[in-house]
This record gives sequence, structure tokens and C-alpha cells, in this order.
Amino acid sequence: MINRAIAGHKPGIAKVGFWLLLAASACLQMWLRAAGEADPQVTLEYRVKGGYLYNFAKFVEWPAGSFPSPDSPFVIGVLDGGQALPILKALLEGKQVDGHPVQVKPVLLARAEKGLQILFVTRAAGSSPKQVQALAGPTGTLVVGETEHFAEDGGMVGFTREEDRIRVCLNLERTTAAGLRVSSKLASVSRLVRTREL
Repeated sequence: MINRAIAGHKPGIAKVGFWLLLAASACLQMWLRAAGEADPQVTLEYRVKGGYLYNFAKFVEWPAGSFPSPDSPFVIGVLDGGQALPILKALLEGKQVDGHPVQVKPVLLARAEKGLQILFVTRAAGSSPKQVQALAGPTGTLVVGETEHFAEDGGMVGFTREEDRIRVCLNLERTTAAGLRVSSKLASVSRLVRTREL
């Protein structure tokens, strides 16, 4: 009865509308898959890691002159070959760090980048900490990664998995060498590691 009222007492129109809606929904799902819609597990993982990145921004002090002006963006570069970048952009852009608007941007290994406060290197990038050193520059950039032993192999912060939790490994030797001061609050909740001799 309700369907007839909506369709102007023409049952055929209601059926056509239903099938059009179903077809549109199927097309949308196919388009999302083709566009690389992230797996829910992947989305959750990078939302958690994005939360960590935002907290790193609040508990690390960058060298004087890191920001050209008081309203310069706080730039998080993402070296990625997968699904992390759009998730991090959606999560972090629009937030602020000490008055600096957060900007999330893609970076390429082949091109040196200036003005990055954080460089996040994903597994999908397929790059080692040593390979990204030139990209980050000698000072002023917190280099974060998620491959095994990232913080011990030349990075500064590494994400590791322990059962179902994501833990943080922190290399104070490397952060100090880059001119970064890490809050004791961040250090206290991290597993402190040293650079491995290779």
C-alpha cells in the first residue's frame, strides 16, 4: 500500500525504482573496489598509527627555524605505495599542532623534500631507513617507519606489533642527532632501542 502511494499507485514504477537503486549500489561498490577502497583492517591500522603520528607532533620539539612563520603548516610526508596516504589525510588534515595546520602530503624517494616535520615510511614503500635518509635530510625531520627493526636500522621511531597491539620503538640516539627533543612522556611509553651495527 505504501509503495503504491509513493509510486503514484503504479506498482511497476516502484519495482523499477528498487532495481535502479540496487544497480546503482552495485556500481558504487564496484567503483570503490576499483578505486582502491581500503580494507577495514587496513583502515583501522592506519587510523591508530595516524593517532600516534599526531601525538608525536605534540611530544617532540623541533629545532628553531623549522617553521618559516607562525602559521606555516606542520608537514607530514608519507612515503607510500599502498593505502596509508588517503587514510592519514582524512584523519589528520584540519588538525593543528601549536597553531600550525597539519598538512599530509605524498613524497617520492627519488626527490629530496624540505620542510617535513615527520616522514612516515610505510611497508608498501619498500624502502629501508638508510634509503630514506637523504630524503629526510640530516636534521629536523622525525623519521617513522613500520618495517621490522626500523628504529634500530637507522630510523628514529618504529611501529611494531605485539599480539594485537601496536607498540612504539624509539631511538633517542637518532632523534638527538637530528636536533629533535623528545618529551619524557613519549619516551616513557616507548621501547627504547639503539642503532644496530650492521
